[in-house]
Amino acid sequence: PPSGAQVQCPSCGTPYVVPVFSIIDFGANPELLGALLGGQVNVAVCPNCGAGGALGAPLLVHDPGHEFLGVYTPPTGIDDMQRQKIIGDLTQMLMRKLPQEQRKGYMLQPKQYMDWQRFMERLWEFQGVTPEMLRRQRQQTDLLQSLTRLADDEQALDIAIERNRDLIDRQFFALLDRLMVMVSTQGDAQTAQQMMNMRSALLEKTEAGQQVKALQDKIRTVLESIPQDATREDVLDKILGAWEGEDGREVASSIAVTLAPILDYQFLLVLAERLEKTTDPALRERLEELRALVLELQDQQRQNAQSVMAEAQEVLQAILEAPDTEEALRQNADMIDESFLGLLAGNIDRAEKGGATAAANRLRQIYDGALDILQERMPPELRLVNQLVNAPDKGAV
Repeated sequence: PPSGAQVQCPSCGTPYVVPVFSIIDFGANPELLGALLGGQVNVAVCPNCGAGGALGAPLLVHDPGHEFLGVYTPPTGIDDMQRQKIIGDLTQMLMRKLPQEQRKGYMLQPKQYMDWQRFMERLWEFQGVTPEMLRRQRQQTDLLQSLTRLADDEQALDIAIERNRDLIDRQFFALLDRLMVMVSTQGDAQTAQQMMNMRSALLEKTEAGQQVKALQDKIRTVLESIPQDATREDVLDKILGAWEGEDGREVASSIAVTLAPILDYQFLLVLAERLEKTTDPALRERLEELRALVLELQDQQRQNAQSVMAEAQEVLQAILEAPDTEEALRQNADMIDESFLGLLAGNIDRAEKGGATAAANRLRQIYDGALDILQERMPPELRLVNQLVNAPDKGAV
């Protein structure tokens, strides 16, 4: 597990604690691969002003699947003797955690890196991503930032698009879509609108945009053809039918992602039955790929639900510890939603069943306060409907 390091923001001076990893073993924690390659490990971001960057802390990475042991150490601030001691200590720490049968010869000579970018490129290579591909992605990221700044200047935007047509491909649109989702969740409405305007221009003015637009039309057509009373067998047929055409895999995958909430355990049973009956190798391959995708989507949904509940628990704990409950609720108004109320209701029920009357009353007070805040934030027409629904009798209405 990571250790906590106290840092002070160089921009605004705010002190805060960040998690710092010194060892990442993909054999024990494969889920950390995405975070590491995504630049989310050993990074500090100030909770007050948002400033931050890489910490430059030493990091040992073990990938047993590729028999790779690599250690990054910062290029400045330590001499060679200190560097070798850090590498030796981290290697010994890893070896002590591994069973005897998992200790291999390649671990005796860990690869050494003082360039973080080269370190990451090596790990990306194991995923089939070359340094050239990474450089192109960085160029696309830089272009995306430039185009966002020019989104309100149509003439300048057109010039930038014309100069960088070779970088604007479907991968560029995928990068743009991910960034748009991230910006939207952060509540930056202005930047989100700029990106939306830029995306519309790119769809109309670039060859890749036309391809993406055609792909979206195909996906929309299939989704609109699925009736509300469709069975799971019908949905499976629609997904497999979409796989037959041009860009079939991408269309089918997008449809599956869109329909993820209804691709449940019963859907997997239908899929398994179809797999058992088919003798067509091509169909079997598609069904197996679809099953893997659905299982991945379900795992993501579980992780998201766990993350949401953990965040709700942190908010509830902060409110419980606050001297002024009402003020704490208002400070956390943006976090009050169905998940928060569900967590509260569960805690109230457990407290009542356990005979903890005082705790149940305190939690119910918070629950009522949260409901009041939710009602205040409703549009006037919904607020009236809510009042009518909850009125105890006609006289109260």
